[in-house]
Amino acid sequence: MNFDDAIQAHAGWKIKLAVYLKHPDGTINSVETGTDNRCPLGQWLHGEAKKKYSSLPEYQTLMTEHALFHRIAGKIAGQADSGQVVNSEAALGNGSEFAKASLGVIKAIRTLKAKVE
Repeated sequence: MNFDDAIQAHAGWKIKLAVYLKHPDGTINSVETGTDNRCPLGQWLHGEAKKKYSSLPEYQTLMTEHALFHRIAGKIAGQADSGQVVNSEAALGNGSEFAKASLGVIKAIRTLKAKVE
């Protein structure tokens, strides 16, 4: 996975969760979603990227930001699964905990990319 693919893979979560919040049918597992090594970016971070970049502080920052993002995404999916009505805009929109975490991941990917390329 290259850095641009990593950003794209990550960006898809907002759409995926927005759709899920409208129809929480169990197709998103909140426990898996809350885990940072199940998505394509997480698999790359825990695999190939770890081998190449684990000594860099920028990699450690990305790992931290990515784990936080997944904890928040998993919490949102879990709320929907428990029957709570979750307002998509409030949960995922600008200024939300999700949006801030998402921007943190994108910024960390770009920072690592700038360091190694």
